[in-house]
Amino acid sequence: HTELAGLLGKEGKAWKLADDVIARARDTVGSLIDHLKQGAYLASPVAMKASYDNLELTIVLVYRGKPPTLPHRAAAAPAHEEAAASAGLASYLLVNVADRTSVTASDDEVTIRLDFAA
Repeated sequence: HTELAGLLGKEGKAWKLADDVIARARDTVGSLIDHLKQGAYLASPVAMKASYDNLELTIVLVYRGKPPTLPHRAAAAPAHEEAAASAGLASYLLVNVADRTSVTASDDEVTIRLDFAA
């Protein structure tokens, strides 16, 4: 996660983003990448780019592999806590931590866009 921290630290200062926005984005993206690795979603390294439009910090992750699933409505309670932890972490990170999220897949290329209000 040193590349991620370095990119967000450098660009965040240049964009004059608040420290809490940078920290939230860094922590969310770092946890999401860890989950993607642990859940065998990745068939290639994750490429990342960040941009800022004076309203939102946008982070786009692109990789080859399987997309994480996003819940469309409240899910039924999982059978046990471990299943909840493994199945729900990516959904939680994507839906509850970023302000806006999209996941698109074309063949085996997955793009995850995370927007954080600044």
